[in-house]
Amino acid sequence: MVQFNNRIDHIAWVVHTDNQEAYVEKLEKLFGTRFEGPLIRDEFGIRLWMSWESGLEIISPWGTGEHAKMWLDRLAERGEGIHAMVFGVPDIEESSDHARQLGYGVSPTIGFAGSEPWKHKLETFKEAVVGDFMGTMVCFGEIRYPDGVVGIRP
Repeated sequence: MVQFNNRIDHIAWVVHTDNQEAYVEKLEKLFGTRFEGPLIRDEFGIRLWMSWESGLEIISPWGTGEHAKMWLDRLAERGEGIHAMVFGVPDIEESSDHARQLGYGVSPTIGFAGSEPWKHKLETFKEAVVGDFMGTMVCFGEIRYPDGVVGIRP
């Protein structure tokens, strides 16, 4: 089992929906990795592609609800780019409690929706938003990968 603690687990770009698949294709070619998707998370107003092997996520607005509007507004204000950095922690509740004691308004923990096509690549998936730093959303992630999912390529 692999778990990234006290280091970046993965980053997420937010892009316009019309550009999403082209970026997936470019990153697959550039880094020699594979993305899985798209997955629709209506509760977050996003459509996403994920490469757990490389620690890369590409999200775009989806739907017409409040969350999708938030993503569209973010894109209008800042353009496409890195939206979030997920920092690996050994225990999300402990880390979230610590951040709250420091005055951060940590979000509730999110986990599996149940429909993820890559669920077999994760033993544990828990994330919580800590806050915005230098224009990037910082999240905690308690994410455990079965052996063979992440590692150094020969």
